[in-house]
Amino acid sequence: MESLGKYLKAERESRNLSLKEVFESTRIKERLLQAIEEDRYELLSSPIYVKGFLDAYARYLGLDPNEILLWYQTYQENRIFSKGQELKQRNTYSTLPQRTPIPKKKVTLCLFLISISVMILFLVAFIWWKR
Repeated sequence: MESLGKYLKAERESRNLSLKEVFESTRIKERLLQAIEEDRYELLSSPIYVKGFLDAYARYLGLDPNEILLWYQTYQENRIFSKGQELKQRNTYSTLPQRTPIPKKKVTLCLFLISISVMILFLVAFIWWKR
């Protein structure tokens, strides 16, 4: 099945319209129209704007805007579903090495040495201050 962007581009080209002509009538910037035709909706600000652009573009081309918006909504739902599946697979088959916990004895020893060092530092500072 053809993508929505390819379909809109084919419809525009079949009417011998340039992106500039579509821009002049719809006031949708050419770079945004190009992003729509390439199905790169993430380059557009938000889904609300995308729907408005698609509605205006469909009307300009003489297409049914409700059909175009339904096509876009289906595309979005499929994309969200496939991202969810991808995340689930990533979490299942993690390639990151597992962190090994630091042994408790090493942590205790480090804390003890730090405490002794701080006490010596305070003692030296106190003696120096009393002079």
